[in-house]
Amino acid sequence: MRSSRGVLLILFALPLLLGVLLLAAGSDDGAPDCTGLHLGANGKARSGAMRRGDLCRLSYDKDTGRSAGTSTYQQLEFAQELERRTHHREGAWLTLYGAVGMGVAAIVTRRRSSAA
Repeated sequence: MRSSRGVLLILFALPLLLGVLLLAAGSDDGAPDCTGLHLGANGKARSGAMRRGDLCRLSYDKDTGRSAGTSTYQQLEFAQELERRTHHREGAWLTLYGAVGMGVAAIVTRRRSSAA
């Protein structure tokens, strides 16, 4: 019985840990990241953090100079906020699931071992 208790606790500890990591990732704040070519307000390529008025050319191909499209600072900021909310929601559910599951597994397996 002891081994099944340990296995159950580990199986519920994994979503608990993942939930805590997602909550931490969801609290990351800052300027949006440009995964393509970052253009300043003047239209020239620049490096560093994005600022209001900057553009991002998405999926930029250096060989052909073409991109799949562009996003403004505000669009990337909105997408980042949606991703942050998703991380918070999923992290909260996984943390709750893992904590409740560990508690129930500990109580149920303890009763079985004391009854035997």
